[in-house]
Amino acid sequence: MREVIRTASNGIKISFAKNEALHSFCIGAYIRAGSMFETVRDNGISHLYEHAVFRNLKRLYGGKLYSLLSRSGLVLDGDTYKEFMSFTIHGAADGIDFAVDIVSKLFLPLEIDEDEFETEKNRIYCEINEDDEKGTLGWLHGRRCWGGAFPAGGIAGRRSNIERITVKKLDAFRRSVICPGNLLFCVTGNVDEEHERKLIEAVGGVPAGPAAAKRENVVPLKPGFVFGSPDIVLKDSDWYHLMLSFGFDSREIPTNIRELLYSALYDLDDAAFYQELSENDPSAYSYNGTLEQYDNIGCFRLSYETFENLLPKSLEAVVRAIDRIKRGEFDLELNKRKLAVQFTLSLDDPEGLNFDIAYYEHILENSPADWTKPALGRYEKVTMEEMTSAAKRIFTRKNLVFTMRGDRRRVDKAELEAVLSRLG
Repeated sequence: MREVIRTASNGIKISFAKNEALHSFCIGAYIRAGSMFETVRDNGISHLYEHAVFRNLKRLYGGKLYSLLSRSGLVLDGDTYKEFMSFTIHGAADGIDFAVDIVSKLFLPLEIDEDEFETEKNRIYCEINEDDEKGTLGWLHGRRCWGGAFPAGGIAGRRSNIERITVKKLDAFRRSVICPGNLLFCVTGNVDEEHERKLIEAVGGVPAGPAAAKRENVVPLKPGFVFGSPDIVLKDSDWYHLMLSFGFDSREIPTNIRELLYSALYDLDDAAFYQELSENDPSAYSYNGTLEQYDNIGCFRLSYETFENLLPKSLEAVVRAIDRIKRGEFDLELNKRKLAVQFTLSLDDPEGLNFDIAYYEHILENSPADWTKPALGRYEKVTMEEMTSAAKRIFTRKNLVFTMRGDRRRVDKAELEAVLSRLG
């Protein structure tokens, strides 16, 4: 299998990584849009457009979109993130003709009547109410991390913003983001030459605007921004939930080293956080770990829940896990193997491979895949010295944002700070 880039007649690029030995396929459309590119006033417009695309398709297929998808063995998904949007169609290989037809209609001008538009807005209002972002620790933590760089309404936006957006304004947004350089199609799995040709033709028929100024995957940080906070921020609660984020300069820490650090700290049961928090002397059973990365900045995040009597102990476990990585007390070759295996498995998963190709090559703009090497040759040359050096630069007290829920009257901040100070 190899990746081939085609360019449709309207200038939009399509990445093909086909494998006709599989029984399924995936077609993805990836657009540089999301809250990173929104102002306070239009925050939420990308997410609303994602919803409107489905509403428009339902109209175009006479209200039978979902039954037609099921009949064809297909799933159509849409997602909006901070830095991009995606629409993916995946399913059984014999459903590809309908998938090609969807591609031809995916980004047509919006012709939604007011009742339909209000219905879709109401769905988003429900999302906003359910998320209740300002009431969550995640919202508070994110504001502390990024210093207000992202709109406070998050990906879903504010209700007052959504109320002001008209179909006309949303269609103008469509024209501004559906253009060469901002939109990439990615095709993976069982697609034959005939359907490759049909897809190129369908993408060429997408009503694309002229190529616009390139949207950079860069967080708009305020002057003087510094990731990290000397304060422990405590939100009152009768249960204990902790969030820790360590910021780093993406220009100084290559993607392959970030991924290996993530693997060593978070991934599977041999990972340092699992071993220290849950296996050796349990103070928390489970945790959530994320790696958020942009072209100028990124962060490693850890989130877990614990009990009041285990609070300092759990934080000591976190520090021990990080110290293990800083000292190189982990199996680097094993973690290279873990990532290589995950990549190998993705070759049999058109949906996962589709996302990986688009994210690494279109959003993060890494070098194109080298299909002749295990795991694309991403990790084989990384040394333990590079790993420990990066860990020592990233996982320090000054780079940390720490927020938590807990009983304010019973949490000893000085005790917790004494533990965190050991990070150096």
